[in-house]
Amino acid sequence: MARPEPPAPQLDLDARKGRYGVVYMEAMATAAGFDLMEPKPGADMLAYDAALTFPEGHVRVQIKTTHRYEIDGTNERLTYTANQGWVDSWASARCPVYFLVVVVPHSLDDDVSGAWLNHHPTGTDMLRTAAYWSRVDASQFNAANMSVAALRSQRFDSNTFAIWRRNLIDAYRPVP
Repeated sequence: MARPEPPAPQLDLDARKGRYGVVYMEAMATAAGFDLMEPKPGADMLAYDAALTFPEGHVRVQIKTTHRYEIDGTNERLTYTANQGWVDSWASARCPVYFLVVVVPHSLDDDVSGAWLNHHPTGTDMLRTAAYWSRVDASQFNAANMSVAALRSQRFDSNTFAIWRRNLIDAYRPVP
């Protein structure tokens, strides 16, 4: 009996990258013991893709997934252009907001499953996927500078959660 043809993807490449980035962050958060919540579909008007929950509250994370940068690249900043709506939303947030860039391998065709995942007898691996982050400071944006960047020096890993939690706690401390 012949193997059936795989179904055509329902998501285009950009949508798949977006979902993959959120799932990557969710896998990291789950492994570290934290909950990740996403806004309802179409309700992302506050310019974040996920809220990471700590006992004290949550932080917001804007996630971008790309193959434009290499994991072992030399550029210090993984840069995007923010739009004014994002900046306005980030400025109104009382909780910390982070910008996370998830780097995935480039695929020469539309079938990214082989480039991003390796299925083998002992499990499934995410291939050459890593993320970098920075805390968003909305006061740094102006008409001449709408650049937002994740810093290569800030690799997203299990230690990141302690930093983000400390930032959250500090954000709620009264200013003397």
